[in-house]
Formats: sequence, structure tokens, C-alpha cells
Amino acid sequence: LAAGALSKLIEADKTTDDTRYVIGTAGSIGFGVATMTDYEALQAGMTKMQGTDDVLSDSYGNFLDATGSVMVWVPKFYFKWDGNTLSVSSSPLLGYALHRAFIDGGIEKNGFFFDKYQCGNVNGILVSRRGLDPVSTNSAHNPIASINGCSGVGNYYKTAYYAVKSRGSSYHVPSLFQYNALALLAYA
Repeated sequence: LAAGALSKLIEADKTTDDTRYVIGTAGSIGFGVATMTDYEALQAGMTKMQGTDDVLSDSYGNFLDATGSVMVWVPKFYFKWDGNTLSVSSSPLLGYALHRAFIDGGIEKNGFFFDKYQCGNVNGILVSRRGLDPVSTNSAHNPIASINGCSGVGNYYKTAYYAVKSRGSSYHVPSLFQYNALALLAYA
């Protein structure tokens, strides 16, 4: 997963068939991302891409939002450390803890969407697509202040908060917990 600028949490749905939310096996194809039904994707404001449901596809677990940004679905997972060995599971096995990235405001989430690519500026909107020049806090190179809603803020790191909102109010700068979850998946 490339460094992303946006994330979007999805609330847990107790009626969901949890077999779709399988984190996979570390080191195997498709590990760390998953898919969901068309209905669930629509409820989340996402559209499946060609290959979203095919674990052998480079687009497995990838979705498009309304701006055409490519985001990956990171399903809820549990983890356990045994010395320096990390184990990851899709279910709450004995000794495993739910990663904090999947709890928001005390509500457990099924997972989160994370930008696949670094975000660039497309008509004043922060967008995650392959091949875009990433926005920057340097005013000489694709300045973040040129994103809608950021002109009065300037080219500072804090501008990222305003820039992510150019895609919608439910988007946010990824939390430390989400970055940690991705780091654990990379380590596993």
C-alpha cells in the first residue's frame, strides 16, 4: 500500500457476512486487503473496480470513490505478539487483540478505506490516482494550498486537514492507529 492522504472508516454491521472481511495469510497474495458486496460498497459511497473481487488481480480490494480516487479496503483484524513474532487473524482468537485502528469514538468498525496512491490535485480536489504529481507543502511544486478550501490556510502540514475535506466530509487524515495497522501488516 502506498502512503495515502485520506482514510474513511466504515461502521460495523452485525448482519454482514464476515467471510468477506478476511485479512488473509501473511506472505500470501491478497494479504492485508479484502472485498465486500456491491451493496456494502454502494452504502460506503464506493464502486468496485475490475478485479476488486479477484485475489489474483492487482486491483483486488480496490474501490473507486465519487472523485475517481482509488482506495483499498483494509478489513478489521486482530493481532498478537509472541516475542518478536507477529500473528494476525480475522477473528478474535484467544490472546489476540482488535487493532485500535478499527475503533472510532468507541464504535467498532469493519475496516477502513485507505488511498492507494499519493494524492494529487485534480480541479481543486485531492485525488488518489496513479501518475498524479503529489501535492506538496512547497509552494513551487503542486502546492497543497491550491486545493479547494485551502487557499487561506497556506502551504503547511496543517493544510492536509482542509485538503482531505475537498473529497467529502467523511474523509479524514489517516490516524496514527491506521498507519500503525498498515505497518503491522507490512511487518507480518
